[in-house]
Amino acid sequence: MHHADRENSTLALNLIPETLRLTTLQYLKPGDLVNYKVEQSTRAIVETFLNTLGALQY
Repeated sequence: MHHADRENSTLALNLIPETLRLTTLQYLKPGDLVNYKVEQSTRAIVETFLNTLGALQY
């Protein structure tokens, strides 16, 4: 997930070309409802990366 705004009920996602090719996500328009799920292993990798990056900055 790139950005989430709870106040406006919006979010932005970064999608790889393969995901766009295999799904109909490319046809979504602003205001369309979407049900999505982030794979747990992907979430763990991102959190580890962000924690490591944060530790390197100090």
